[in-house]
Formats: sequence, structure tokens, C-alpha cells
Amino acid sequence: MNNSLHLPTLNINQGVLVAVTGEGNLDNDNAASSEGTNQQGETNNGNNLMNDVNLHKTIETEIKTQIAQFKPEIQTKIDDASNIAGINTSYFAIGGIVLAVVTFIVCLIIKSGAQSKIDELTANLKERNKEISHLGSVINNLENDKINKLESKIKSLEQKIKSLENNQPVHPSQPAATITMQKSNNNYNPPQVIRREPTSPTLMDKCTDFISAFNALSNKSAGESITAREEFAKKFKLKSFICDNSEMLINNPNLNPVFAEESFDGDYWAYEVEPNTFAVVPNVTTYTEDLHIARAMGKVFDSNFVVGRNYSVIRVTKPAIFKGMWNLETRGRLELN
Repeated sequence: MNNSLHLPTLNINQGVLVAVTGEGNLDNDNAASSEGTNQQGETNNGNNLMNDVNLHKTIETEIKTQIAQFKPEIQTKIDDASNIAGINTSYFAIGGIVLAVVTFIVCLIIKSGAQSKIDELTANLKERNKEISHLGSVINNLENDKINKLESKIKSLEQKIKSLENNQPVHPSQPAATITMQKSNNNYNPPQVIRREPTSPTLMDKCTDFISAFNALSNKSAGESITAREEFAKKFKLKSFICDNSEMLINNPNLNPVFAEESFDGDYWAYEVEPNTFAVVPNVTTYTEDLHIARAMGKVFDSNFVVGRNYSVIRVTKPAIFKGMWNLETRGRLELN
């Protein structure tokens, strides 16, 4: 498309040319005529001025006419240029639209990632709330258990106080009173106390002080030991006996031992726990192989004895029990060191 602007050639009116031509003839007449009056010269100068003015007006009019004729072409050129500029501007508009679409898509992607993170945090928060709720439930259960236990203890103490007020002592070994609460026809029945008779102490319970006193003898020094052993024998009114067939046991350890009462220096001490029932412990300071075999200690007591070794510390964990004088009923047990 040719966008060059062509300016038309100005066409001067024929009257203007005639005026110009007449002006030239006037000048020639003036040059050729060597004589003239001053009045005729002034007239010619006035005519020349008028001719110049008319010429300028004619030129101005002709220019306006030519511009008016050229205006549509100028407008056409401007419209063509505007159309070309509009096409180029549309490219920028399309580019802006594409950039906006891309930005919108990126925003959607970012929003999707943020929403996913928010959902994850929300789920974690719900889990934490569940855990907190569970812990609260556990705490409430613990508090209820403690309250129930305290109420039970308070009721037990109230019952004991009532028993003391009624001059009904509670045995130390008696378990806590069992309180039964019943409701009948919406009426409260007073608690009922179930009493249990204390059990009688066993034979071994009766031997506890005796065994403790005997084991304390091993902590005495050599100088204190003699006096301590004498006091121990007097306190529990001990009897003493020996194995009466020691020589036979040396040759035949499988024989049953036979025991006989002896003075205070016998190998065995016997404490009469109950009538005709004796708790028996060794009456020796050193445990030897001879005592274990020939003097029947190994048949009266279980122990950690090892052949060939002697033991200076003798502790009783369970006394041997004899019925009458002197029939072994239950073996005892020793710890040797």
C-alpha cells in the first residue's frame, strides 16, 4: 500500500497572469517614454499597488481552494494510518489478555496448593482436638476413681468410729469393713458391717521371734558370742539333744538318725513352740562336714553345703520341726557362708 502524500500543483487564475503581464507592459512603456507628468506617475504607482493586493488575494483564494480539494485525501491517509496502528495495538491487547490468562492460571495453582495445605492443617487440628478430648475423658475417669476411693475410705472410717462409740473394737488384722448399701422403695437402709474372725497364727508365725534372735547371734564378736548364746538359751528355755548313732552314720550315711537328749552343749537346740512341738536350730558356731554327715545335720536341714568346705556363718530361714523327743517331722533350711 502506497502511503506517500502527493501535493497538487497550484493553478493561478488567468486574471492574475494578465495583471502580471499588464504590469510588465506598463513598466516597458514607462522605460520607453522619457517624458511624463508627475500626476500620471502617481496614478501608475497607485494602480501597481492595487494590482499587488489583488494578486495576493487571488493567490490566497486559490490556496484555500486547493486545500479544500486536498482535504479528503489527507483524511483518507489519516484513516489508513489509524487502521494500521489499530492492528498493531490489537497485538498488544491480545498479548495482555494472554498474560492475564496465564496469571489467572498460576493464581489458581497457588490457591489449590494453599487449599491443600489448609485442608491438611485442618485435619491435623481435628486429630489434636480428638486427642485432647480423649485425655480429658481419661482425666475425668481418674478423678472419679479417686473420689470413689476417698468416699470408700471415709465410709470405712465412719464405720470404725461408730464401732468405737459402741465399744466394739476392731481387731488390727481384721480387713476393712464391707459396707452394703441397699435401696428399697426409695428408702435408704443403714450400712451393714460384716465382721470376719481373725485367723490364728501359724506355727511358723510363732517361730518368728525365735528365728530372728538366733540369726542375730552370727553378728556377735567372739567375746560377746558366749554370753549372747547363754542369754538366748535362757530366754526361750531351750532344750538340747544330739545324734545318738553318729558312728554308724559315718560307715552307713543312709541309716536314719537316732536322737537323744543332751546337756546344754548338744548339737541341736529345741524351742517348744507348742506343747510337745519343737522348733529346732543348730547349736554350733562352725558348720563342718562331720556335722553334715556323722551328726545328721544334712538329714535335719536343707542347705547350700559343699563337701570339703567349712562355714562360720549359719543362718536359719526355716526351723526344723520335731514332735516329741525327738522325732523329726519337717526338715528345716539353712544358709551357710
